[in-house]
Amino acid sequence: MKRYLVPFILLPLVILGGILRLYRLDRNPPSLSWDETAVGYNAFTIANWGRDEWGFKFPLVFKSFEDYKHPVHIYITALFVKFFGVGDFVVRLPAALLGMVNIVLIYLVGVSLSKKKLVGLFSAGAMTFSPYAIQFSRLNHELNFVIFFFLLGVYFFYLGIEKNKKFLPFAFLSFGVTLLTYHSAKVVALPLVLWLMFLHREELLRNKRYFLISLVPCLFTVLVVATNPQLLGLARARQTSFSNEEVEHTFLYQKTKSLLVGRVEIVSKQYLSHFSPRYLFSTGDKNSRHSTQVVGEFYKTEALFILVGLIFVTYQAITKKKRNYLFLLVWILIAPLPSALVNEAPHAARSMFMLPCLILLFGVGFDFVTGKLWVRGRVFVVLLSLIVMGLYGSEFYRYLNYYFDEYPKRYAIDWQYGMKEIVAVSDSKDLYSVFITDARSQPYIFFLYNLKYPLPKFLATVKYNQTGSRSYSLVRSFGKYQFTDWDPVEVVPEDTTLYAVTPSQYSGLKNKNFFSWVEVIQFPNGLDAFYLVTGKKEVELDE
Repeated sequence: MKRYLVPFILLPLVILGGILRLYRLDRNPPSLSWDETAVGYNAFTIANWGRDEWGFKFPLVFKSFEDYKHPVHIYITALFVKFFGVGDFVVRLPAALLGMVNIVLIYLVGVSLSKKKLVGLFSAGAMTFSPYAIQFSRLNHELNFVIFFFLLGVYFFYLGIEKNKKFLPFAFLSFGVTLLTYHSAKVVALPLVLWLMFLHREELLRNKRYFLISLVPCLFTVLVVATNPQLLGLARARQTSFSNEEVEHTFLYQKTKSLLVGRVEIVSKQYLSHFSPRYLFSTGDKNSRHSTQVVGEFYKTEALFILVGLIFVTYQAITKKKRNYLFLLVWILIAPLPSALVNEAPHAARSMFMLPCLILLFGVGFDFVTGKLWVRGRVFVVLLSLIVMGLYGSEFYRYLNYYFDEYPKRYAIDWQYGMKEIVAVSDSKDLYSVFITDARSQPYIFFLYNLKYPLPKFLATVKYNQTGSRSYSLVRSFGKYQFTDWDPVEVVPEDTTLYAVTPSQYSGLKNKNFFSWVEVIQFPNGLDAFYLVTGKKEVELDE
């Protein structure tokens, strides 16, 4: 393929990818989730005070909801907040932009692995319209960040060993940053980097001194991660691990009475679930924040070409010992592991490394099929392309129409919709105090973020929740805002206090007649989300 044609194909793909990722970015998904809001507020405090919400100065790991978030996506978001201010569009913008850049990177990596520009272009096209990629490009999640740094590292690595050794330090620096971006990278990226080094050990050892120097930033990152329990992810692993009760119900445990063997059975089943047609091509992740539920992580039209690509890559890797395909084959095999090792599998976020490698398989498979048909005549290639485009277009239209029309209505509750609206109403009223339900978990962060609450003022007044509900409502109060310590049944309202409750909580109020309506917040589908009420004036009670 002529080199000058590549930009004329790739550029429109990037532009289309940008439109799909940026259009109504602040309105769909319909609200920032609590994790996005936490990223937004911590980025805001870093940008303005150089500290996180707990007051820690430029932390390596963010305590947040005591789930210890990785630093890379928060610091990158902080740069955007510093220049553009904090807001829903700005908070989601870094992930969306990296989603666009990943279209270019998947092309470059596809060419590096296959040595064919068409494989790169087919892969870039699949990444552009991928429901998996689009879903995670429209929220501030670590996925696009970790995929960006890993693909960048792979591309620089091949540049370094094939063209110019000066690219090797950039490769290992990118790999090092990948480890600081998401827990899954430690399970997938680190072994893949070691495998890549082993496959190309001869090229690396020819420039031994330069190679060892290049390793320094990556080794430093590995050391930092290994000595930091929060970054290592052991606490998170314990939170999401299988209970002994789950293990004891397995077939192998019943036969062996070994918890280890029982866990192996669960992990094996969960691993295989990531390759099920239902997950990949039908409904996707059962978590509605990770999938629309109406299409899989990939389109059905892609299934045949992914399978062909897998067969071709396996054949080339095993029989012809092609190192690039050996690397891709191992990548495919270990990508589901982070999700398989803990609960809630298949999990699109934890198995995020499946996104680029299956897209690369599609590129390889489509190139192989069209290449075989090209030998028989161009008409066969044109006919196949028209059929694929028709089927692909039909699936894409169905996905896109649902995503922008039905999805925000059906799943608004899963995105904590209504919390931003509560903040707006409470801020507009001259009230002594505000009581907020914790039904949507961690309600305090929505107030900090949407009010752009100054960090010093928050730290001076915050009181933390020390009860059993801590994991759902970390903060008890700050300023005039109260998140616990009130009885949603027995409460006797005051006319200087605003109460934000769910419809079910309101129906259970014992002293309902003493409340006066302020506003009803509704979901996009018209159902009631929250009731904002206050106490009636004394004159009203006397009447």
